[in-house]
Amino acid sequence: MGQEVGDLVSKLKPPHGETPYPKTKRAERQMFDDILEAGRVGKSHAQIAEMIGIGRDTLKTWLGEKLELARVMMLADDYALAWWEALGQRQAETREGNSSVFMFIMKNRFGLDYGNGEDTAPPVFDNMNALASLSPEKRNALRALLRNKSDTVKRSGEP
Repeated sequence: MGQEVGDLVSKLKPPHGETPYPKTKRAERQMFDDILEAGRVGKSHAQIAEMIGIGRDTLKTWLGEKLELARVMMLADDYALAWWEALGQRQAETREGNSSVFMFIMKNRFGLDYGNGEDTAPPVFDNMNALASLSPEKRNALRALLRNKSDTVKRSGEP
């Protein structure tokens, strides 16, 4: 039953006003570049979805259907984490900013790294429990593997 619903949902046209998934590799690569740049400046999935003209539910659907997009989003999430960590470091060095707000954001947005071991970010894979159950070392190895594959594909121009 769940698969039937998923099949029906995937056949639906995007809601009025939403951008459809890019039809060309060039357009897809441009979207990937935009997503990575958004990650580099700390943007969330909601902000990225808004930036590319879709809703969060559509982004979640695309992440479940498009493996390369999931890889790019995982890398963008790593970039966003690094951006937020740099912000926290600057705040610690300058004693400017609100450390309570910063920790709230880190614990709620980057739960695997700063919270209670639960990732509260929107899931990139259908079975996030399997990913969350991995040790930090195995998660980092998986991230590195996906990042390496993504970089290789980008250099080779493969789809």
